[in-house]
Amino acid sequence: MLAFPILGLYHASKWALEAFSQSLSEELEEFGVKVTIIEPGGYTDRLVGLIRRPKHGAAGSTTAVRERRFRRLGPVRSQPAIPEATGPAILELVDADEPPLRVFFGSSGLEMARREYEERLNTWERVERPIAASAGRRGEPDGKS
Repeated sequence: MLAFPILGLYHASKWALEAFSQSLSEELEEFGVKVTIIEPGGYTDRLVGLIRRPKHGAAGSTTAVRERRFRRLGPVRSQPAIPEATGPAILELVDADEPPLRVFFGSSGLEMARREYEERLNTWERVERPIAASAGRRGEPDGKS
């Protein structure tokens, strides 16, 4: 749902999988198969401590890009998710009569998605007239002339 600087290829593959999963959920619905896309936040585990940032070179050039993105996101109250709690949460979704197509794990995903989609909706509404014109409609965006 969100893309962060320096992670373009990661996000491209993640969004492709999300689109595939949404299509698959529609294709399998008649067979009673449910699909849930889990949007995980950050986790605390030993792997986090193993990740190292380069001391110079590319890391310095990405700092400004990251700072702009985080300024745009605003403050996010984020607590890393607990790996041991994830399994039971997934099982609860599996056992649900109507599991959601998408679900956020972690503490900040829903908050960041709200902000992102609010910004997207505001942008689309601001450019609604040119969008309507691109569809051959004149006058009001809803098609009224």
